[in-house]
Amino acid sequence: RITGLAGDVKMSVRNREQIDNTELKRPKNILWLIIAVLVVFIFCILAWRFAFYRSPQEQLSAFNAASAVPDSENAAIIYNQLFEDYNESDLNPASLTPVIAEITKSGPWSSRDYPELAKWLEQNQDIIAKLLQASKYEKCFFPITNMNLIMSQLAAMRQLVFTLIRAADNDFAEGRTDQALEKYLGCIRIGRHFRQQPLAIEFLVGIAIEALGTQKIRYLIMYEDITAEQMKTTETILPDTKFEFEKYWDEMLYAENLFSRTVAKSQNVSNLLVRLREWWANLARPDPALARVKEIYLRLLVDRQGSQILVALRHYKNKTGKWPEKLEEIKPFLTSEDILVDPQNKGSFVYRLKDDGFILYSTGLNKIDENGQRKSPADDWLIWPLQIPKAETQNTKANQADPNQEPKR
Repeated sequence: RITGLAGDVKMSVRNREQIDNTELKRPKNILWLIIAVLVVFIFCILAWRFAFYRSPQEQLSAFNAASAVPDSENAAIIYNQLFEDYNESDLNPASLTPVIAEITKSGPWSSRDYPELAKWLEQNQDIIAKLLQASKYEKCFFPITNMNLIMSQLAAMRQLVFTLIRAADNDFAEGRTDQALEKYLGCIRIGRHFRQQPLAIEFLVGIAIEALGTQKIRYLIMYEDITAEQMKTTETILPDTKFEFEKYWDEMLYAENLFSRTVAKSQNVSNLLVRLREWWANLARPDPALARVKEIYLRLLVDRQGSQILVALRHYKNKTGKWPEKLEEIKPFLTSEDILVDPQNKGSFVYRLKDDGFILYSTGLNKIDENGQRKSPADDWLIWPLQIPKAETQNTKANQADPNQEPKR
């Protein structure tokens, strides 16, 4: 009986040892299985990358091809012709002093006061005509090439736009309202062409160009006896409802990242650790410069909606003979009540009667009313009134509107 019991104990011990060994082997087997799966996964990734790898330059070429616009529909074809013929000296009239040059590109001026500038402008009518032709296209795309070319094109466009604005301001000062309106609206459309481009620098230049045209439209609305048809034309160009920033944002981030990788590749930046660190930094926190793009775009929306409010205010005064006490009174003249919602903070615009006119502004991102001031830390964005520079010579002044007087009825 004792012998049998001893045998049972030995049997039990052997079984227990076998169980323990099996339990010890199981985690090791799982670990080896995980390692094997990881090795296979990494091998597959490397094989896929080897088989389907495209260099940053190849990816950029594919991006350009996917974004291309047919030549017959692409305003960039006309712009490229202007860039090829561009001569900086031709668009900087030598007869102007720096002060007069600055004034006559930002405010109305008369041919009588600046005959040499008027003659210079006449010599550049072909440039103005091509800009207006390009502005009538809906689409525009410049392939992403290299930064030096992009910057040179943007510098040329800046001078070309100021030539167009100088011509429009001359039309404005001399009563050619239809021609001035056509050029101001052309400036807005040119700005939108550059906002269609996928790089942030081109997008920002587009905002600046459109903001300039929008500002000029505000002067025309408030100081000129424009007709009902001209007012209607102005209202149709301002909304730009087809553009959605949120959808464009992802494409901009992708294009900027792809372009940066292309530049890095051309400069032989191949340190894997550096590239991984930059990738992680961009993933966790986008470039602050890119983050600023949306803030600047929101200001453009403020300018645009503010201009639409000014149109409604003019309609109200034309009908009643006075400015309204509150903005709510102009709702019947708006295409949408959403225009009265400040795009920067989703609040209300500030509108107050002042002397014989009014003041209109956004309270900015901080949503604090700072009386229309924009000095740090104040961030209000003034819509009206805006100062119009006065073109002056030693003995004469251009015949133009006083920004302090009541706008025409």
